Amino acid sequence: MFKYGAEVQYWPLHWFGGAFRYDHVVLNVDDDANTYRIFSPRVAVRTDWMQGGQIFLQWSRYVYGDRVRLRAGQVPLETIPDDNVVKIQAQFAF
Repeated sequence: MFKYGAEVQYWPLHWFGGAFRYDHVVLNVDDDANTYRIFSPRVAVRTDWMQGGQIFLQWSRYVYGDRVRLRAGQVPLETIPDDNVVKIQAQFAF
């Protein structure tokens, strides 16, 4: 079991930027159908009213191998994990 990934960021303005992240998760090195990939574009805004503050909006698209399934009973009446996830995050430094 292992995971690898990479992220690229670009800030065209001092207050606005974006990033793209790619991850590959291998749950079993002997079973390629039991892996998944995550593609995650993100936009970010830096705040002037608090030093070091950033607000992120990220969407992640999961691409699953043929045998990736939820554990029995993990989510009632569901067997396949969600394909899309949206995250809003605020980060501040003091």
